[in-house]
Amino acid sequence: MASSQKEMEAFMNDYDTEFSDRHHSEIVALSSDEKQVMNHILLDKRYHHYLTKYPVEIKRQSIKNLSDYVRHNYGKVVKLLVPEEFIDDFYYMTDNFVKYQYSESYYRRSFRSSDYYPFVVRVFDLIYKYYVLGAVGYNASNIKDFVLGSEEGLKHDVLNRYGTEADSYIIAARIDAGDTEVIDVIKEMITSENNTAILTYTVIRAVIQSSNSELHDLLCKLLVAARLSEGLRQAICENADCGTNEVFFKLMKTIKENNLVRFPSIKRSLGTWTGLCRNEDPDRLAGKILDDMVYVLESREHALEYIDTTDAVHIYMGLWGLSFYDVFDAVGVILNLVGIQKAKKLGFSEMVAALLNKKENLSHKSANRIQLLTIGYFCQNLDMDNITYLVSTTVFESYPEDYQLFSMFKNLYIYNLYGYNRRRSYKSFKSVEMAAA
Repeated sequence: MASSQKEMEAFMNDYDTEFSDRHHSEIVALSSDEKQVMNHILLDKRYHHYLTKYPVEIKRQSIKNLSDYVRHNYGKVVKLLVPEEFIDDFYYMTDNFVKYQYSESYYRRSFRSSDYYPFVVRVFDLIYKYYVLGAVGYNASNIKDFVLGSEEGLKHDVLNRYGTEADSYIIAARIDAGDTEVIDVIKEMITSENNTAILTYTVIRAVIQSSNSELHDLLCKLLVAARLSEGLRQAICENADCGTNEVFFKLMKTIKENNLVRFPSIKRSLGTWTGLCRNEDPDRLAGKILDDMVYVLESREHALEYIDTTDAVHIYMGLWGLSFYDVFDAVGVILNLVGIQKAKKLGFSEMVAALLNKKENLSHKSANRIQLLTIGYFCQNLDMDNITYLVSTTVFESYPEDYQLFSMFKNLYIYNLYGYNRRRSYKSFKSVEMAAA
Protein backbone atom coordinates (compact mmCIF):
# COMPACT_ATOMS: atom_id res chain seq x y z
CA MET A 1 0.00 0.00 0.00
CA ALA A 2 1.30 3.43 -0.94
CA SER A 3 2.44 5.72 1.85
CA SER A 4 0.33 8.76 2.67
CA GLN A 5 1.46 12.31 2.00
CA LYS A 6 1.62 12.83 5.77
CA GLU A 7 3.96 9.85 6.22
CA MET A 8 6.30 11.02 3.45
CA GLU A 9 6.41 14.55 4.83
CA ALA A 10 7.13 13.21 8.31
CA PHE A 11 10.01 11.12 6.91
CA MET A 12 11.59 14.11 5.21
CA ASN A 13 10.98 16.40 8.20
CA ASP A 14 12.73 13.92 10.49
CA TYR A 15 15.67 13.73 8.08
CA ASP A 16 15.82 17.54 7.79
CA THR A 17 16.06 17.79 11.58
CA GLU A 18 18.72 15.08 11.82
CA PHE A 19 20.64 16.70 8.95
CA SER A 20 20.52 20.13 10.60
CA ASP A 21 21.78 18.71 13.91
CA ARG A 22 24.58 16.78 12.19
CA HIS A 23 25.76 19.78 10.17
CA HIS A 24 25.02 22.49 12.73
CA SER A 25 28.46 24.13 12.63
CA GLU A 26 28.67 24.16 8.82
CA ILE A 27 25.20 25.70 8.48
CA VAL A 28 25.93 28.39 11.07
CA ALA A 29 29.08 29.31 9.11
CA LEU A 30 27.13 29.91 5.89
CA SER A 31 26.45 33.45 4.70
CA SER A 32 22.88 34.76 4.85
CA ASP A 33 22.58 34.32 1.07
CA GLU A 34 23.74 30.71 1.28
CA LYS A 35 21.24 30.00 4.05
CA GLN A 36 18.52 31.50 1.91
CA VAL A 37 19.51 29.23 -0.99
CA MET A 38 19.20 26.20 1.29
CA ASN A 39 15.76 27.37 2.34
CA HIS A 40 14.64 27.68 -1.25
CA ILE A 41 16.00 24.25 -2.14
CA LEU A 42 14.65 22.38 0.88
CA LEU A 43 11.44 24.23 1.70
CA ASP A 44 9.67 26.30 -0.90
CA LYS A 45 11.32 25.80 -4.34
CA ARG A 46 11.10 29.53 -5.08
CA TYR A 47 13.90 30.16 -7.57
CA HIS A 48 12.85 33.28 -9.52
CA HIS A 49 15.17 35.37 -7.36
CA TYR A 50 18.18 33.48 -8.77
CA LEU A 51 16.96 33.85 -12.35
CA THR A 52 17.02 37.60 -11.75
CA LYS A 53 20.52 37.55 -10.25
CA TYR A 54 22.13 35.12 -12.68
CA PRO A 55 22.71 37.34 -15.79
CA VAL A 56 24.21 40.11 -13.63
CA GLU A 57 26.49 37.77 -11.68
CA ILE A 58 27.69 35.88 -14.76
CA LYS A 59 28.74 39.16 -16.39
CA ARG A 60 30.35 40.53 -13.23
CA GLN A 61 32.20 37.33 -12.37
CA SER A 62 33.34 36.54 -15.95
CA ILE A 63 32.27 32.91 -15.52
CA LYS A 64 32.19 30.73 -18.62
CA ASN A 65 30.08 27.75 -17.58
CA LEU A 66 27.37 26.78 -15.15
CA SER A 67 29.47 24.55 -12.89
CA ASP A 68 31.91 27.39 -12.22
CA TYR A 69 28.98 29.69 -11.46
CA VAL A 70 27.56 27.21 -8.95
CA ARG A 71 30.97 26.55 -7.35
CA HIS A 72 31.63 30.27 -7.04
CA ASN A 73 28.24 31.20 -5.55
CA TYR A 74 26.81 28.06 -3.96
CA GLY A 75 29.71 25.64 -3.61
CA LYS A 76 29.31 25.34 0.18
CA VAL A 77 25.62 24.53 -0.22
CA VAL A 78 26.41 21.83 -2.78
CA LYS A 79 29.03 20.33 -0.46
CA LEU A 80 26.44 20.14 2.33
CA LEU A 81 23.43 18.84 0.41
CA VAL A 82 24.95 16.56 -2.25
CA PRO A 83 26.48 13.30 -0.97
CA GLU A 84 30.27 13.50 -1.34
CA GLU A 85 30.54 10.59 -3.79
CA PHE A 86 28.10 12.29 -6.18
CA ILE A 87 29.57 15.81 -6.21
CA ASP A 88 31.64 15.20 -9.36
CA ASP A 89 28.51 13.76 -11.04
CA PHE A 90 26.56 16.86 -10.05
CA TYR A 91 29.02 19.34 -11.54
CA TYR A 92 29.43 17.20 -14.65
CA MET A 93 25.69 17.27 -15.23
CA THR A 94 25.33 21.02 -14.66
CA ASP A 95 27.63 21.62 -17.63
CA ASN A 96 25.80 18.99 -19.67
CA PHE A 97 22.45 20.76 -19.32
CA VAL A 98 23.29 23.06 -22.24
CA LYS A 99 23.32 19.99 -24.53
CA TYR A 100 19.68 19.30 -23.71
CA GLN A 101 16.38 21.05 -24.39
CA TYR A 102 15.89 24.14 -22.29
CA SER A 103 12.16 23.54 -21.82
CA GLU A 104 10.69 20.72 -19.75
CA SER A 105 7.06 21.75 -20.11
CA TYR A 106 4.30 19.62 -21.63
CA TYR A 107 4.56 21.66 -24.85
CA ARG A 108 8.34 21.49 -25.10
CA ARG A 109 10.02 21.47 -28.50
CA SER A 110 13.47 20.30 -29.58
CA PHE A 111 15.07 23.66 -28.82
CA ARG A 112 18.45 24.20 -27.15
CA SER A 113 20.10 27.27 -25.71
CA SER A 114 23.73 28.35 -25.88
CA ASP A 115 23.11 30.35 -22.69
CA TYR A 116 22.96 28.57 -19.35
CA TYR A 117 20.25 30.93 -18.07
CA PRO A 118 17.27 28.58 -18.73
CA PHE A 119 18.98 25.81 -16.75
CA VAL A 120 19.56 27.65 -13.46
CA VAL A 121 16.37 26.28 -11.89
CA ARG A 122 17.31 22.77 -13.01
CA VAL A 123 20.51 23.03 -10.96
CA PHE A 124 18.55 23.57 -7.75
CA ASP A 125 16.19 20.71 -8.59
CA LEU A 126 19.19 18.42 -9.07
CA ILE A 127 20.74 19.46 -5.74
CA TYR A 128 17.47 18.63 -4.01
CA LYS A 129 17.19 15.18 -5.61
CA TYR A 130 20.71 14.31 -4.47
CA TYR A 131 19.67 15.44 -0.98
CA VAL A 132 16.66 13.08 -1.15
CA LEU A 133 18.95 10.23 -2.29
CA GLY A 134 21.04 10.83 0.81
CA ALA A 135 17.90 10.80 2.97
CA VAL A 136 16.86 7.41 1.61
CA GLY A 137 20.39 6.02 2.00
CA TYR A 138 21.74 5.75 -1.52
CA ASN A 139 25.45 6.04 -2.28
CA ALA A 140 27.83 5.01 -5.06
CA SER A 141 27.85 1.37 -3.90
CA ASN A 142 24.09 0.82 -4.16
CA ILE A 143 22.99 3.35 -6.79
CA LYS A 144 22.16 0.50 -9.20
CA ASP A 145 19.20 -0.28 -6.93
CA PHE A 146 17.95 3.25 -7.62
CA VAL A 147 18.16 2.51 -11.35
CA LEU A 148 16.24 -0.74 -10.84
CA GLY A 149 13.68 0.95 -8.62
CA SER A 150 14.07 -1.88 -6.13
CA GLU A 151 13.42 0.23 -3.03
CA GLU A 152 10.11 -0.66 -1.37
CA GLY A 153 7.70 0.86 1.10
CA LEU A 154 8.01 4.39 2.46
CA LYS A 155 11.47 5.03 0.98
CA HIS A 156 10.25 4.01 -2.47
CA ASP A 157 7.34 6.44 -2.20
CA VAL A 158 9.60 9.25 -0.98
CA LEU A 159 11.88 8.79 -4.00
CA ASN A 160 8.88 8.92 -6.34
CA ARG A 161 7.36 11.94 -4.61
CA TYR A 162 10.31 14.32 -4.25
CA GLY A 163 12.51 15.67 -7.05
CA THR A 164 11.57 13.06 -9.65
CA GLU A 165 12.29 15.46 -12.55
CA ALA A 166 16.01 15.05 -11.82
CA ASP A 167 16.11 11.24 -11.68
CA SER A 168 17.31 10.75 -15.26
CA TYR A 169 20.18 13.22 -14.80
CA ILE A 170 21.51 11.24 -11.85
CA ILE A 171 21.45 8.00 -13.84
CA ALA A 172 22.95 9.64 -16.95
CA ALA A 173 25.83 11.01 -14.86
CA ARG A 174 26.53 7.51 -13.51
CA ILE A 175 26.54 6.10 -17.05
CA ASP A 176 29.04 8.71 -18.24
CA ALA A 177 31.15 8.16 -15.13
CA GLY A 178 31.64 4.59 -16.38
CA ASP A 179 29.75 2.91 -13.53
CA THR A 180 29.83 -0.66 -14.85
CA GLU A 181 27.14 -1.92 -12.48
CA VAL A 182 24.71 0.75 -13.64
CA ILE A 183 25.58 0.23 -17.31
CA ASP A 184 25.19 -3.56 -17.04
CA VAL A 185 21.81 -3.19 -15.32
CA ILE A 186 20.58 -0.92 -18.12
CA LYS A 187 21.87 -3.30 -20.80
CA GLU A 188 19.86 -6.03 -19.12
CA MET A 189 16.79 -3.80 -19.09
CA ILE A 190 17.07 -3.08 -22.81
CA THR A 191 17.90 -6.58 -24.01
CA SER A 192 15.96 -8.73 -21.53
CA GLU A 193 13.20 -10.87 -23.05
CA ASN A 194 11.84 -12.22 -19.78
CA ASN A 195 11.35 -8.97 -17.84
CA THR A 196 14.07 -9.73 -15.30
CA ALA A 197 14.57 -5.96 -15.23
CA ILE A 198 11.89 -3.57 -16.52
CA LEU A 199 12.97 -0.69 -18.74
CA THR A 200 11.40 2.47 -17.33
CA TYR A 201 10.65 5.86 -18.87
CA THR A 202 13.29 7.44 -16.61
CA VAL A 203 16.01 5.00 -17.69
CA ILE A 204 15.18 5.55 -21.38
CA ARG A 205 15.55 9.28 -20.79
CA ALA A 206 18.82 8.77 -18.92
CA VAL A 207 20.31 6.70 -21.75
CA ILE A 208 19.42 9.43 -24.24
CA GLN A 209 20.94 12.09 -21.97
CA SER A 210 24.15 10.09 -21.61
CA SER A 211 27.08 9.94 -24.04
CA ASN A 212 27.24 6.13 -24.16
CA SER A 213 27.18 5.12 -27.84
CA GLU A 214 26.74 1.42 -27.06
CA LEU A 215 23.54 2.07 -25.10
CA HIS A 216 22.33 4.41 -27.84
CA ASP A 217 22.78 1.66 -30.43
CA LEU A 218 20.91 -0.83 -28.24
CA LEU A 219 18.05 1.64 -27.89
CA CYS A 220 17.88 2.05 -31.68
CA LYS A 221 17.70 -1.73 -32.09
CA LEU A 222 14.95 -1.88 -29.47
CA LEU A 223 13.00 0.79 -31.36
CA VAL A 224 13.05 -1.36 -34.51
CA ALA A 225 12.18 -4.51 -32.54
CA ALA A 226 9.25 -2.88 -30.72
CA ARG A 227 6.79 -4.18 -33.35
CA LEU A 228 3.33 -3.91 -31.76
CA SER A 229 4.63 -2.27 -28.58
CA GLU A 230 3.31 1.19 -29.38
CA GLY A 231 3.83 2.39 -25.81
CA LEU A 232 7.52 1.45 -25.84
CA ARG A 233 8.04 3.09 -29.22
CA GLN A 234 6.39 6.27 -27.95
CA ALA A 235 8.46 6.30 -24.72
CA ILE A 236 11.68 6.12 -26.75
CA CYS A 237 10.76 8.65 -29.42
CA GLU A 238 9.13 11.27 -27.22
CA ASN A 239 12.40 11.37 -25.27
CA ALA A 240 14.62 11.22 -28.35
CA ASP A 241 15.29 14.97 -28.36
CA CYS A 242 15.85 15.39 -24.60
CA GLY A 243 19.52 14.39 -24.83
CA THR A 244 22.43 15.14 -27.12
CA ASN A 245 22.23 15.85 -30.86
CA GLU A 246 24.12 12.66 -31.65
CA VAL A 247 21.58 10.25 -30.18
CA PHE A 248 18.69 12.18 -31.76
CA PHE A 249 20.30 11.82 -35.19
CA LYS A 250 20.74 8.08 -34.61
CA LEU A 251 17.11 7.60 -33.65
CA MET A 252 15.88 9.80 -36.51
CA LYS A 253 17.98 7.77 -38.98
CA THR A 254 16.53 4.55 -37.54
CA ILE A 255 12.98 5.87 -38.01
CA LYS A 256 13.65 6.91 -41.59
CA GLU A 257 15.52 3.76 -42.69
CA ASN A 258 12.86 1.44 -41.23
CA ASN A 259 9.85 3.48 -42.33
CA LEU A 260 8.63 3.74 -38.73
CA VAL A 261 6.82 6.99 -39.53
CA ARG A 262 3.76 4.89 -40.35
CA PHE A 263 3.15 4.29 -36.64
CA PRO A 264 0.93 6.73 -34.68
CA SER A 265 3.50 6.96 -31.87
CA ILE A 266 6.08 8.29 -34.33
CA LYS A 267 3.65 10.90 -35.65
CA ARG A 268 2.95 12.00 -32.09
CA SER A 269 6.68 12.28 -31.53
CA LEU A 270 7.11 14.38 -34.67
CA GLY A 271 4.45 16.65 -33.23
CA THR A 272 6.27 16.81 -29.90
CA TRP A 273 9.57 17.64 -31.59
CA THR A 274 8.28 20.20 -34.10
CA GLY A 275 4.75 21.26 -33.14
CA LEU A 276 3.45 20.43 -36.63
CA CYS A 277 2.43 16.76 -36.92
CA ARG A 278 -0.74 15.12 -35.54
CA ASN A 279 -1.87 11.51 -35.08
CA GLU A 280 -4.47 11.76 -37.83
CA ASP A 281 -2.08 13.18 -40.42
CA PRO A 282 -1.42 10.85 -43.39
CA ASP A 283 1.88 9.00 -43.64
CA ARG A 284 2.85 11.15 -46.63
CA LEU A 285 2.64 14.40 -44.63
CA ALA A 286 4.47 12.92 -41.65
CA GLY A 287 7.18 11.65 -43.99
CA LYS A 288 7.48 15.12 -45.55
CA ILE A 289 8.01 16.71 -42.12
CA LEU A 290 10.66 14.10 -41.32
CA ASP A 291 12.40 14.87 -44.64
CA ASP A 292 12.30 18.60 -43.84
CA MET A 293 13.81 17.90 -40.41
CA VAL A 294 16.70 16.02 -41.96
CA TYR A 295 17.30 18.79 -44.51
CA VAL A 296 17.33 21.77 -42.12
CA LEU A 297 19.54 19.94 -39.61
CA GLU A 298 22.18 19.17 -42.23
CA SER A 299 23.44 22.76 -42.30
CA ARG A 300 22.59 26.29 -41.20
CA GLU A 301 22.48 27.35 -44.85
CA HIS A 302 19.65 24.89 -45.48
CA ALA A 303 17.67 26.34 -42.57
CA LEU A 304 18.16 29.91 -43.80
CA GLU A 305 17.17 28.82 -47.32
CA TYR A 306 13.85 27.51 -45.97
CA ILE A 307 13.20 30.68 -43.96
CA ASP A 308 13.75 32.93 -46.99
CA THR A 309 10.63 31.66 -48.83
CA THR A 310 6.86 32.13 -48.86
CA ASP A 311 6.14 28.52 -47.83
CA ALA A 312 4.84 28.58 -44.23
CA VAL A 313 5.93 25.01 -43.44
CA HIS A 314 9.43 25.63 -44.81
CA ILE A 315 9.74 28.92 -42.91
CA TYR A 316 8.68 27.23 -39.68
CA MET A 317 11.00 24.25 -40.18
CA GLY A 318 13.90 26.58 -40.99
CA LEU A 319 13.40 28.38 -37.67
CA TRP A 320 13.01 25.00 -35.97
CA GLY A 321 16.29 23.80 -37.50
CA LEU A 322 18.19 26.82 -36.14
CA SER A 323 16.57 26.45 -32.72
CA PHE A 324 17.46 22.77 -32.54
CA TYR A 325 21.09 23.86 -32.16
CA ASP A 326 20.58 27.28 -30.53
CA VAL A 327 17.28 29.10 -30.11
CA PHE A 328 19.09 32.45 -29.98
CA ASP A 329 20.27 31.94 -33.54
CA ALA A 330 16.64 31.70 -34.66
CA VAL A 331 15.69 34.71 -32.52
CA GLY A 332 18.44 36.75 -34.20
CA VAL A 333 16.97 35.92 -37.60
CA ILE A 334 13.46 36.78 -36.36
CA LEU A 335 14.62 40.16 -35.05
CA ASN A 336 16.15 41.00 -38.41
CA LEU A 337 12.88 40.14 -40.12
CA VAL A 338 10.42 41.92 -37.80
CA GLY A 339 12.47 45.10 -37.48
CA ILE A 340 15.60 45.13 -35.40
CA GLN A 341 15.83 48.91 -35.31
CA LYS A 342 12.31 49.13 -33.93
CA ALA A 343 13.27 46.72 -31.16
CA LYS A 344 16.25 48.89 -30.23
CA LYS A 345 14.10 52.03 -30.17
CA LEU A 346 11.67 50.30 -27.80
CA GLY A 347 14.43 50.05 -25.21
CA PHE A 348 15.62 46.51 -25.95
CA SER A 349 19.09 47.46 -27.27
CA GLU A 350 21.06 45.42 -24.73
CA MET A 351 18.87 42.35 -25.17
CA VAL A 352 19.05 42.61 -28.96
CA ALA A 353 22.85 42.86 -28.88
CA ALA A 354 23.06 39.74 -26.73
CA LEU A 355 20.65 37.79 -28.92
CA LEU A 356 22.28 38.49 -32.25
CA ASN A 357 25.31 36.48 -31.17
CA LYS A 358 27.49 37.89 -33.98
CA LYS A 359 26.17 35.35 -36.50
CA GLU A 360 25.39 36.07 -40.13
CA ASN A 361 21.62 36.33 -40.45
CA LEU A 362 19.27 37.08 -43.31
CA SER A 363 19.69 40.50 -44.88
CA HIS A 364 17.87 43.40 -43.23
CA LYS A 365 14.99 43.31 -45.69
CA SER A 366 11.42 43.41 -44.44
CA ALA A 367 9.69 40.14 -43.77
CA ASN A 368 7.03 38.96 -46.19
CA ARG A 369 3.54 38.42 -44.83
CA ILE A 370 3.82 34.62 -44.63
CA GLN A 371 7.08 34.96 -42.69
CA LEU A 372 5.44 37.29 -40.15
CA LEU A 373 2.43 35.02 -39.58
CA THR A 374 4.67 31.96 -39.32
CA ILE A 375 6.93 33.74 -36.83
CA GLY A 376 3.82 34.36 -34.70
CA TYR A 377 3.02 30.64 -34.66
CA PHE A 378 6.65 29.71 -34.08
CA CYS A 379 6.94 32.04 -31.07
CA GLN A 380 4.06 30.22 -29.40
CA ASN A 381 6.39 27.23 -29.12
CA LEU A 382 9.42 29.06 -27.68
CA ASP A 383 8.47 28.89 -23.98
CA MET A 384 10.56 32.01 -23.32
CA ASP A 385 8.52 34.91 -21.95
CA ASN A 386 11.07 37.68 -22.43
CA ILE A 387 11.77 36.72 -26.06
CA THR A 388 8.12 36.44 -27.14
CA TYR A 389 7.36 39.71 -25.38
CA LEU A 390 10.19 41.39 -27.30
CA VAL A 391 9.07 39.99 -30.67
CA SER A 392 5.34 40.69 -30.22
CA THR A 393 6.01 44.25 -29.01
CA THR A 394 8.26 44.91 -32.02
CA VAL A 395 5.65 43.54 -34.45
CA PHE A 396 2.93 45.77 -32.99
CA GLU A 397 5.23 48.80 -33.28
CA SER A 398 6.17 47.94 -36.87
CA TYR A 399 2.64 47.04 -38.07
CA PRO A 400 0.25 49.00 -35.83
CA GLU A 401 -2.81 48.74 -38.10
CA ASP A 402 -2.50 45.12 -39.20
CA TYR A 403 -5.35 43.32 -37.46
CA GLN A 404 -4.42 39.88 -38.79
CA LEU A 405 -0.97 40.15 -37.22
CA PHE A 406 -2.57 41.52 -34.06
CA SER A 407 -4.71 38.37 -33.84
CA MET A 408 -1.63 36.17 -34.28
CA PHE A 409 0.53 37.93 -31.69
CA LYS A 410 -1.99 39.31 -29.16
CA ASN A 411 -2.00 36.29 -26.84
CA LEU A 412 1.81 36.27 -26.73
CA TYR A 413 1.83 39.96 -25.89
CA ILE A 414 -0.91 39.91 -23.25
CA TYR A 415 0.32 36.78 -21.46
CA ASN A 416 3.96 37.77 -21.53
CA LEU A 417 3.33 41.39 -20.62
CA TYR A 418 2.31 40.07 -17.20
CA GLY A 419 5.10 37.49 -17.10
CA TYR A 420 7.82 39.90 -18.23
CA ASN A 421 6.87 42.63 -15.75
CA ARG A 422 6.41 40.13 -12.94
CA ARG A 423 9.96 38.88 -13.41
CA ARG A 424 11.39 42.38 -13.63
CA SER A 425 9.68 43.51 -10.41
CA TYR A 426 10.27 40.29 -8.47
CA LYS A 427 11.67 40.93 -5.02
CA SER A 428 13.24 38.33 -2.83
CA PHE A 429 11.15 37.56 0.22
CA LYS A 430 12.53 37.20 3.72
CA SER A 431 14.37 33.92 4.20
CA VAL A 432 13.21 31.52 6.89
CA GLU A 433 16.18 30.79 9.09
CA MET A 434 17.44 27.21 9.24
CA ALA A 435 16.65 25.49 12.52
CA ALA A 436 20.32 25.03 13.24
CA ALA A 437 21.25 28.65 12.66
